Amino acid sequence: MKNVLLSGALFAMAILVFGSCKTGTPTDASKQLPPINNSHKPPATPVFVKATAKSPTVIEITWKDTSYRAAGFIIERESFTDSLWRLLDSAIGGITQYEDVGLLCSSSYAYRISAYNSIGLSGKSIPSAATTPFDSVVFQSVRSRETLYSVAYFDNATGIIVGSNGILLRTTNSGAHWDTLTHVTTSDLRSVAIDSGNTAIAVGSAGTILKSTNQGSTWFSQTSWTTKGLMSVAYLGSTEWVAVGSSGVILRTSDGGNNWLQMTSGLTTNLNAVAFANADVGVTIGLNGSVLWSTDGGIDWVKQNSTTNFTLYAVCMSGPDVATIVGDNGTILRTIDGGSNWNTLNAGIFSGLFAVAFIDSLHGFISGSVGGLLHTSDGGTNWVRQTLTQQNQMQSICARPGDAVTMVGILGAIVRIITCNGF
Repeated sequence: MKNVLLSGALFAMAILVFGSCKTGTPTDASKQLPPINNSHKPPATPVFVKATAKSPTVIEITWKDTSYRAAGFIIERESFTDSLWRLLDSAIGGITQYEDVGLLCSSSYAYRISAYNSIGLSGKSIPSAATTPFDSVVFQSVRSRETLYSVAYFDNATGIIVGSNGILLRTTNSGAHWDTLTHVTTSDLRSVAIDSGNTAIAVGSAGTILKSTNQGSTWFSQTSWTTKGLMSVAYLGSTEWVAVGSSGVILRTSDGGNNWLQMTSGLTTNLNAVAFANADVGVTIGLNGSVLWSTDGGIDWVKQNSTTNFTLYAVCMSGPDVATIVGDNGTILRTIDGGSNWNTLNAGIFSGLFAVAFIDSLHGFISGSVGGLLHTSDGGTNWVRQTLTQQNQMQSICARPGDAVTMVGILGAIVRIITCNGF
């Protein structure tokens, strides 16, 4: 590590500003310390310096003063981005704790402490380093015997989760508590999507379609005219929705679900997911690497060469020409030219990936069967793995700008991830 020589002005500065410590607090205000004696020699070097990451943006630093002669302490920080030591702050004598706030996530910092009195400065302590995590994770488990298949939020407060055996959950306080809606259906519900207002549509086994027009408070059934299992539903705009499912079934409505018409997919294998970038451009994916692309609002579908035979489970469109697909064996496919070419990306994972979501054109997330999370900050070209403490298989991700990322999965798992950068 490179050192920066502190000029004589640093000692003078510390004498002047030591009373302005911004977050330090005494570790034990009731403890009687021996009188500070500044008349003989500088204080001893602080020991047992320890840096601990408390959140994605906060590191706590603690130390021990063994001399009892310190009038105050000087706190220096080294950022591993440039390996330079800089003055961070100061603390008055008797304080042996400090919180460094406003840090970057997934970043490493080192700290060292010096003591001072009217005679001079101590030596510098042995540094201690800590790395801020990527995120702050809140784990919940509800109806632990059920699998939660899909989650969607109307806004930062109101959200819907659907799952096996007709489970329907609703929150109005950003996921702090989820209410169970009863007596709606016993069918497995595999997907839920919302429009830009108050309407949600959920689909599931045996052609089940449910609709809510009051942000999920109440639901009523719609006639799908199929007994095929429906795996995914997407909102296109206005009153148009598309649902896909087993045996290549594709349903489309242009009147908010009052009438569902079956489109031609040309497939007899299952379709697992569908997504639209706008009212015209969409993609659906499924077994054996199946990828179909539509440019007319889901009426006509063209099969594409995905370059893989693995089963594909989830798709997200982050632009009219940009889509990301995930599936078995760690498969990640990406197109930036409207599906003409699909690039296979390697994130070092070889188990199933079941969910993908983008907050904007740059920031996205992937989850799967390994209890981990992949995130990208460059639109999906590169993916970085983040390990989560829980190991539940996650089935769905909902990511909204300025809000937490919510994942749901098996055994009733709900995970909310608050990213430090707020994207």
